[in-house]
Amino acid sequence: MPFIKLDLKMNEPVVHDYFARFNQSDFISTSDLFSEQGSLKPPFEKVIKGRSAIAQYLAKEALGMKIFPTYVKTAMIAQDYTQYQIKGKVKTNYFTVNTSWLININTIKEITLVEIQLLEKLDDLLAFKSYK
Repeated sequence: MPFIKLDLKMNEPVVHDYFARFNQSDFISTSDLFSEQGSLKPPFEKVIKGRSAIAQYLAKEALGMKIFPTYVKTAMIAQDYTQYQIKGKVKTNYFTVNTSWLININTIKEITLVEIQLLEKLDDLLAFKSYK
């Protein structure tokens, strides 16, 4: 499956794998990229912790979604993790929305956090509610 190239300066296979596996709807494989206690923070929902819970959540909530990163930067390099800020779009069966992802990768190349934020005005987001 072709993958959108993120940034020539960004060389983190785990980030590429997260987007590629997600877009293949391979949510078990996607969750395997997380540390055992890794967290997924979707918009407007509680944090989902642990690989199994993340796989179950994605299988229920993300089926049919495709994510398209268009910009990435290394936001922070700390002693025990590297943080990436990524912007792009999420496409569902009903709409496409501008999105950002904050992804933390630990020193053993596992995702410890993916925090997802929608980059739309509140009025625009409320208009999507009519599709559900």
